[in-house]
Amino acid sequence: MTSTPRLEHTLLAEILTALQQAANTQTETAATLRGLSTNNVLHTALVQLDADGTAELRSSVPAGSIAVANHSTHDVTVSAAPKGAGAPTVGHGVHRVGAGKAAVVNLTGTVLTLYGTAGDAVSVQVFSKAQPPAFGVA
Repeated sequence: MTSTPRLEHTLLAEILTALQQAANTQTETAATLRGLSTNNVLHTALVQLDADGTAELRSSVPAGSIAVANHSTHDVTVSAAPKGAGAPTVGHGVHRVGAGKAAVVNLTGTVLTLYGTAGDAVSVQVFSKAQPPAFGVA
């Protein structure tokens, strides 16, 4: 016969599991209501840099990371800030992606700006959560 403490332990474990499942469901629901998708992808596109050599990506939901594939023969700078007079060279949320390279950059912000050469093409994927950093050939 099972003892009372053992039954209590089993019952508490089942209650804890149910509460964890409920919390996960509520988190997913809250994310959906805020405009997030359950796969954490906010934006994905092939972007052509404008006449100033920039592209600004805006979202009501803060980005957690951006994957950039630089298809050009010029470097591209990623910044977690609105478009400025020129590409930042150092600082928080600033990352350079070499010509013909790709990178996953963890950052945060509702405005991300790409700086490069006018007309160059860059593939971007913006995520609401951080992604494992990656570097390589596009």
